[in-house]
Amino acid sequence: MYRIYLRSPNGIVTPDTKTTTDDQEVAVAAFEELVNRADLDGTGFAAALTFNHIQIAYHRFERQHGQPDNWRGRIGDLPLHIVEGRKGKTAARSQFVTVRMEVPVLMRATEIGRGDLSAGLKLAVRKYLETSVEAA
Repeated sequence: MYRIYLRSPNGIVTPDTKTTTDDQEVAVAAFEELVNRADLDGTGFAAALTFNHIQIAYHRFERQHGQPDNWRGRIGDLPLHIVEGRKGKTAARSQFVTVRMEVPVLMRATEIGRGDLSAGLKLAVRKYLETSVEAA
């Protein structure tokens, strides 16, 4: 379930700006409508887009174009890859975790993934698992 809403500087959700939907396109359109409200520029208000209580994007109206958390003109860049799977009740999402590793290990994993650290880690673990099964 997508939730889109406007949050005041003191954290109160403005009820008349709240949208709840299962439709990704409707959710993105509602978020874009809030983000494009020029009357809120320079204020402490923020627009939020969440899926199943996981924040996808947060637009801060006090941020300037090009700064983090300013989504105006960048709606096409929303990280909707967090929401995968079928529409409806079943959906999976990426897990974001903190992992501590030595720099050479990170660099090697990035090389394995051809510049993508996550892909390199996945490939390395897959190879490790294949080798472990063969040894057993």
